[in-house]
Amino acid sequence: TLSYFGGSAYLVDKNYIRIYDGSTGTLVEKGITSVYGQNGMGILANKQGFVYVAGGNYGFQLYNVTNPLNPYLVNWYNTNGPVFDVSVDNGIACVADYSGSLFTFDVSQNVIIPLGQVYTNVGKPNSVLKLNDIAYLGMDNGRIEMFDVSNPEQPVSLGWYLTNGTRVNDMIADAENDLIYVANELEMLILKLGNATTSLPGDANCDGIVNI
Repeated sequence: TLSYFGGSAYLVDKNYIRIYDGSTGTLVEKGITSVYGQNGMGILANKQGFVYVAGGNYGFQLYNVTNPLNPYLVNWYNTNGPVFDVSVDNGIACVADYSGSLFTFDVSQNVIIPLGQVYTNVGKPNSVLKLNDIAYLGMDNGRIEMFDVSNPEQPVSLGWYLTNGTRVNDMIADAENDLIYVANELEMLILKLGNATTSLPGDANCDGIVNI
């Protein structure tokens, strides 16, 4: 996967993190480092000098990329199962653990500090998006479960929504317009954010936007 921040693009594959200069409109490689455990699944860059990596069977990983010629692993945390995705907002990281959990971490001090864990019984998590105090957990069966993470030590489920597809592969937020773009294996869905409840009405007026 690829993440872009501050003029640099960060690409992770199974074995490597590659750093590119993207400020000129083309990608020029300027650094590379091995992924710990060689099981890279996803990457997020949204803070200067650091990237967050979903390390598959080797958990949640944090790298210092301040010097692209010498990036290095800061620390990592081994969850109960393979980590498929990570999302960070306001110093709190939410991690999708495919064995059936949402993990939360404090990363505000540029180290990984575990905070909380909650189990889900509506699917196996393979994508996650944190926006403000809500974490959206995408499942392998098309469901999206929402969690209140205002207290990240005790996440609370707010219910789930079943998309028309199967695996929820990725979610991207448009915070200005209160929208979430969801990519599953069959479609790209637009979700309109509201007050999350266990009653999710779906696309009531057939405009392609689902109110959640």
